[in-house]
Amino acid sequence: MPGPRSIQYRLTLLFFAITLTAFAGIYLYVVPQLETNLREQKLRDLSDSARLTWLSSTFEPIARTRSPEYRRAESLRSRSFCSRRLVSSCGTT
Repeated sequence: MPGPRSIQYRLTLLFFAITLTAFAGIYLYVVPQLETNLREQKLRDLSDSARLTWLSSTFEPIARTRSPEYRRAESLRSRSFCSRRLVSSCGTT
């Protein structure tokens, strides 16, 4: 194994120092940008979720009353109520 004063040892040390500096520079440049982008994305998602929650709570009753399933159920409920009234008015239970 070469000693600390050999050219091979110095070149190896220089290579690892340059590589370490490059990785550190890339890390310090990229990671803050990723954190910022992630924070902005979370805020956007939260805003979209809040908007959708508000819209669904505002328009859900309107949409529900206009759906065919709701109309069928309402029709069946009213027919059921009328038939119960008719049967009870005849004295039969």
